[in-house]
Amino acid sequence: MKPIILLLVTVIGVSHPGNYVSANDDSNLLLTNSGPVVLDMPIWFHAELIDYEEGEELEWQWSDDLFHAESIYLNAGTASWNITYDYETYDWYTGRRVVSLNVKKKFAPFIWLPRAKNSTDYTLTTYLNGKVSVVQPNVTLQTLDRISTTNTTNLTAVIHDPRDYMKQRTEMISFSWIINNTVHASCSTPSLIINITDPGDYNIQANVVIELADHVITTTTSTTTTTTTTTTTTPKPSNKTTTTTKPTTTTPTPPPTPPTNVTTTPDPPSPTPPDWKCDGYWPEYGFYRSKAAGSGTYSRSILKLGYFNVKVSASEPITQVNVTGNTWLKHGALLNLSVLCTGSKPWGYCSQIHPGNYNVTGNETCYTPTMTNDCNFPIIHYFRDAGTHTYLLIIQNDVSLKIHPIPIVIYNVDRKPQLSYIIIPVSCSLIVIIIIVFGIAYFIQSRDRYSVEVADFDFGASEDTEYKTLCEQLKEAFTQAIKGQDWDSDDDSKWLNRSQIVERPRILEEED
Repeated sequence: MKPIILLLVTVIGVSHPGNYVSANDDSNLLLTNSGPVVLDMPIWFHAELIDYEEGEELEWQWSDDLFHAESIYLNAGTASWNITYDYETYDWYTGRRVVSLNVKKKFAPFIWLPRAKNSTDYTLTTYLNGKVSVVQPNVTLQTLDRISTTNTTNLTAVIHDPRDYMKQRTEMISFSWIINNTVHASCSTPSLIINITDPGDYNIQANVVIELADHVITTTTSTTTTTTTTTTTTPKPSNKTTTTTKPTTTTPTPPPTPPTNVTTTPDPPSPTPPDWKCDGYWPEYGFYRSKAAGSGTYSRSILKLGYFNVKVSASEPITQVNVTGNTWLKHGALLNLSVLCTGSKPWGYCSQIHPGNYNVTGNETCYTPTMTNDCNFPIIHYFRDAGTHTYLLIIQNDVSLKIHPIPIVIYNVDRKPQLSYIIIPVSCSLIVIIIIVFGIAYFIQSRDRYSVEVADFDFGASEDTEYKTLCEQLKEAFTQAIKGQDWDSDDDSKWLNRSQIVERPRILEEED
């Protein structure tokens, strides 16, 4: 018989490898839990088989690493399981725990084949699980650990309570708020509204004490409905005359005046209202003790504690931006403004240039802001085109964002030629003319002064010599120089041609 069963299983496994052999494939089995879970509270597990086929009979085998196990037979693709760890037994087993699930399919009577398996982990704790959330109404915080000093802060102790298990069993609950190691407030509700007006770092802690019943608390309210019947009777008219008597008014006697020697104690001053307020809702039913069935003992209660803390930094928002400088500029001039703002450092700023008048939408932001620790910086920009422009300045810090539009007007100016543009050229021209005239006059005067009369000793020479001006002589000399005339071979001609200036002495001719 056993060989037949093994052969049958082998044939089934080979013919259906996707559904049976690959049981280690966890992608088709989704397993989730409601952890973390505190001792004495249940934790729920939910499983879903994605490739479930209608009509399959499945066995869901649940187990954990603390020796709990349970099998559930269902003809469905989903299954749930829950377990509670009591404090007395599992106080030493807190920490990370694991639950495994094996799903098997019934193939034949007494034959179950692996279908899928998966596991999930969770945390088992002694104290309540939760956190402190920090919210400021109408404020978009850049980071969760930053708050503004000008807005109210809503602190809420968020207790992890799946399926409202604790809310349905709460007999008493208390929230104590400790800020920087000082007890600040005590509430029966989970929220505290407070004003933190001083910049700095704050360590906020919420201590929670809750007492739970071991059963769901239900209150019954009896409502009595009363029906009232009203009968209206119309009286029969009468012929008798009715006389109305005027009522008598009695004036009360004033109380006696107290003696003057009586000492009056003044009312105490009204207490200063606190700067915080409890808010939120958590059901608190009070202590409802019921006797267990068949015994005279009352149901027991469970006391749980929780400690949640968060660190925040309070910063001053940007409340004022001062921009000084000239916003009406001539075309070609540089825009030079000075910006000064308030708030807590660091600041980041950027700018946008828009033509004409720009309407701020509130969606403007800095993608690559310039960071600074001193909100006192200049703005320098050059506008190429004349007209109206909007210089949009965006400044932000950790808790606020300011959008400051600056209208800029660039105007053209008609340029008129200056008087110096006329006087300087004319004056220079007159000076040059005067210099030229004086130079010519000086040349003429000098030529007349240094003219030398040369005696002509050549009495045999012709008296009718041709007179040549200086320009003619220079022209002749220049022509002879170009032609390459030999002055050494023709001395007589040279002296004859220059007889107008210097006459060659006769003694030189005799020596020749």
